[in-house]
Amino acid sequence: MTLVFQTNNCSWGICVFWRSQKYAKEYTEREWRSLFRRKVYDNLVWAFTMPYVPKEKSLVLDAGGGSGRWTLDFTYLGHHVVLLDFSRPMLRLAMEKIRRLLKAGLADLILADIHHLPFPPETFDLIFVEADPFTQGGKKEEVLAALRQLYQVLKPKAFVVGSVSGRYAIAVTEIEDAETIEDVKRAIKVLETGEYQAVLGDSTSLLFLFTPSELRETLEKIGFHVDKIESTITFSHFLPKDLEQSGEALDLLLKLEKTVREMPEVLPYSRRMHFAARK
Repeated sequence: MTLVFQTNNCSWGICVFWRSQKYAKEYTEREWRSLFRRKVYDNLVWAFTMPYVPKEKSLVLDAGGGSGRWTLDFTYLGHHVVLLDFSRPMLRLAMEKIRRLLKAGLADLILADIHHLPFPPETFDLIFVEADPFTQGGKKEEVLAALRQLYQVLKPKAFVVGSVSGRYAIAVTEIEDAETIEDVKRAIKVLETGEYQAVLGDSTSLLFLFTPSELRETLEKIGFHVDKIESTITFSHFLPKDLEQSGEALDLLLKLEKTVREMPEVLPYSRRMHFAARK
């Protein structure tokens, strides 16, 4: 495994996000230890992704892969994975975990911005871009810039697989949680523009939220051929906190999410959507 610290050109002003090693560690521990993550979400993500993973040993870009949760899964299949992230603290955690847990394949860690990828054109056999890394910054033009970079470094006929947050579901949550008129106005702005501040008062937590039709149109505008868009999380965020540690409840929740992801009419209400698109 190699760790390369590239010059990080962060023109979008988001490179201070996760600047704290303490914050990165707390976030990572929540992600890796979460029972919901292990029993429900990871199962859904991997079931969606696996049909697009090359059977032969390939070069995979885990773009915005943070602490490497998915990097290890790809290496276990024998692939050479390049984990790229703009957070130095997250990559330090990834390095520790990969050194300890790597059993097969190869892994390289790169510190760089997804808007300025340091790779030659047509480098990767698969790009995995999980949980909003190319939507950070909150502006549509930033999303387009990141997608153009991903398109450029992907080989012809190869796939990009990833996920984004759903605009309608998050706008509904914002309305549901509103306590003031300003909260309602903020929810309406999210619905109208797609620009969303995940943590109030933290300008580095801006995301761009998609509708299903806009996601398809955006990918096609870049030049991708969309193979599939499916809901991943539609009902899970309604589960009461006291049931999140119940294995039986999570098994039922997984069954429910698997059922509704086959229903196209549910897609607009998804809190998280996964997509697969071919160059």
